Amino acid sequence: MRTAMGKIDTQIDKAAVATDDPLIDNIRTLRAENARLAAENARLISENMRLNSMGTMLQVDAVNAALMLDKERTERGYYHRFAIEVATSLNLVGQIVDEVMRKAQQKAMAERPPARRGVPDLDQRLYEPAPERPAPASEFAPRQDEDAVSVPLDALPPIEIPAFLKTQRSQ
Repeated sequence: MRTAMGKIDTQIDKAAVATDDPLIDNIRTLRAENARLAAENARLISENMRLNSMGTMLQVDAVNAALMLDKERTERGYYHRFAIEVATSLNLVGQIVDEVMRKAQQKAMAERPPARRGVPDLDQRLYEPAPERPAPASEFAPRQDEDAVSVPLDALPPIEIPAFLKTQRSQ
């Protein structure tokens, strides 16, 4: 068959071919199945490329999340160690303040004027030494495996009692 341009039409007119031949029907079926499989193959290749790129992005996100988690753990450890140092220092300051107050009370007791007869001393509790308090047990207290600075109170330099504490009792 020739077209208007003079080329030979290579397409087979389906109506012109007799369908009595099972081989021709089988070839048509196989060509249609081949076209369907080629389209499905192209779709699966596209889907595979999309999933591969998504998998790569997810792997990058997982690595970034792991790095961020490691950074956060390091920072948390730093702040935890800092909190332990601060708690230890505050505990030491508290012990020093208790010691200074105990010494000031003892000195005030020694310099106290004699009690008047028959009149009870209302401020007696101020002159009694404070009971020894145990060190607070907290989660920030240093553990045996961590470095902690321990200074005995006797090794500290003596603390001068401020003048306002001395003059308060004499009034």
